[in-house]
Amino acid sequence: MKTRRRVTVSLTSDTLRFVDRQAGEHARSRSAVIESLILESRRRTREQELGRRAKEFFAPTPAPEETDEGNQWLEMSLEAQRHDR
Repeated sequence: MKTRRRVTVSLTSDTLRFVDRQAGEHARSRSAVIESLILESRRRTREQELGRRAKEFFAPTPAPEETDEGNQWLEMSLEAQRHDR
């Protein structure tokens, strides 16, 4: 079991009522409720980050003409063609 550290936090009255309501409904302590909410938030953040990384990884690679370098090569190629005529 992980060691727990005691901290003090300040919450709005509405937030504290929510925590107390959750604690009562689930027969848990305030600490347990707050910790579970934080763990859930961390899980969602990790999922969002993984989703962002997957989206980047699977995003289609732009065609060369869609990139700055591709545009530069296209311009040089067209310029060379004009000079060859």
